Amino acid sequence: MPLVLGYHDTDLDGKEFVLNIGNYQNNIHDNISQIKNFINRWTGIRIQRSYVEPLIGANVKEKRRLAFLRSVI
Repeated sequence: MPLVLGYHDTDLDGKEFVLNIGNYQNNIHDNISQIKNFINRWTGIRIQRSYVEPLIGANVKEKRRLAFLRSVI
């Protein structure tokens, strides 16, 4: 589940299993060494679903959405 992203994901920013290389034309070329190191570090390592699901799961997002709507009513 380790991810290399070319954008900021507000649910995953700052997580150790996410490498953000930015969103621009040469992002892969400019970060190839960092990407290789990241892949080597995470090869064979799995992130537990129980850790990720609270960050990105639909149930959690829906609860946050409803709480937000309640706060603005």
